[in-house]
Amino acid sequence: ARIAYRAHYMPAAQKRGMVLEGAWQHPPMQDFDVPTTLYFLWSVEDVSGWWAQRMSRLADGRDERFAKLAFWQELAPMTLSRRRRMLSDQPEEG
Repeated sequence: ARIAYRAHYMPAAQKRGMVLEGAWQHPPMQDFDVPTTLYFLWSVEDVSGWWAQRMSRLADGRDERFAKLAFWQELAPMTLSRRRRMLSDQPEEG
């Protein structure tokens, strides 16, 4: 899953304007027989950047969401679960 993510998901995410801020794993070891949790922290410029990556299109104009869904379905046999969180800056108190 790790190799497929780095080879396929990351380049496509970067084309959508996403910036990889960090990547971690738990537990911190290389024993691939032990279930491992991978953490990837992505950012976009602003709210419009979030919507742009969310509603992205392929070069031929097709909706990219189907390609993203196919990618995650392909990884399903190697994945126990997948969660994502969308975060934003907190407004300044004033």
